[in-house]
Amino acid sequence: MNKDNKVTAVSLGIGFQYNNDIQIESSELFANTSADSVKIKHLNENYVLEKTKNGKLILKK
Repeated sequence: MNKDNKVTAVSLGIGFQYNNDIQIESSELFANTSADSVKIKHLNENYVLEKTKNGKLILKK
């Protein structure tokens, strides 16, 4: 919360910002697809975020 004890939330198009924490639901990343993985590019490196059969997430480079 901020100094006035008010919640600050900002919509980002995907996920939301709650004060200084950005939160994204994994369901948003996998929305509208039956895929079990999504590709993420970070600092010119490629990563794959995978869903496991047990509902966990694994990030691979």
